[in-house]
Amino acid sequence: MKRIGYGIVIILVLFVLSACSSSQSTKKTTKESQTPTVFFHGYGGGPSSFGSMMQRLKDKGEAKKELTLTVQEDGTISAEGKLSDDKGNPMIQVIFQSNKSTQTNQSLWIAAVLHYLNVTYQIDKVNLVGHSMGAVSTIDYLEQHAKEDQQPNVAKVVLIAGPFNEFLDTFSSQSQTDLLANGPSEQSARYQQFLVDASRLDRSLVVEVISGQLSDTDLSDGIVPLASSLAIVPLLKNQGISVTYKIVKGSKAQHSQLHENQTVDNLLVYFLWQ
Repeated sequence: MKRIGYGIVIILVLFVLSACSSSQSTKKTTKESQTPTVFFHGYGGGPSSFGSMMQRLKDKGEAKKELTLTVQEDGTISAEGKLSDDKGNPMIQVIFQSNKSTQTNQSLWIAAVLHYLNVTYQIDKVNLVGHSMGAVSTIDYLEQHAKEDQQPNVAKVVLIAGPFNEFLDTFSSQSQTDLLANGPSEQSARYQQFLVDASRLDRSLVVEVISGQLSDTDLSDGIVPLASSLAIVPLLKNQGISVTYKIVKGSKAQHSQLHENQTVDNLLVYFLWQ
């Protein structure tokens, strides 16, 4: 009987050690920071655009949503929640009430949001995440307004599925290698304006571009051509800005599903907080 008792004890000890080892192996490696990360949705977007992603990141203990800022068409901002001083990778969701407006208007609204954070919470550094038109407007903001008074410094930027060269698919006339080295072979009016104002960009920026590709034969995310989303990479590189790009492939890389894609979650977490 004693031998049986000892055997049970040994089994229990091994079970506890195994559980501890498993817990340690799954322990998150996220670096905790007070720097807020501000999320901007795309054309026609709203609370659900980044809402699920933020909930997933919270559930995993990677970050926490603390504040939602809704921007009216006249730039007035209403707030839900409060930004704390905790080092928990705080996230801020921005909702554009007029969600089908121009990049110029959205750029102004981004400036209003960051001015609000600077004045209300004395925030002097932020990360920015933009999807689709939100990514385009983020570049517009960085060129046009980022150096204005009472704008916090921008540390890291994630640009998801942005139609930077509008909807031109230049892969019909150039390779991906050529695009990344020399820029798009055909340039939209939007891209040309980005080129004109590129010298205004802060060269200390660190940027990650995330693009979707549905299949080997469909070089797009179903809406934005891969060539257009990647077109911002050579523009940033030519300004001496640190930029990397990732291409997420498969059916879940569809344009509106990219912010629901856990691969994108992981890329964002690694880039921003690891």
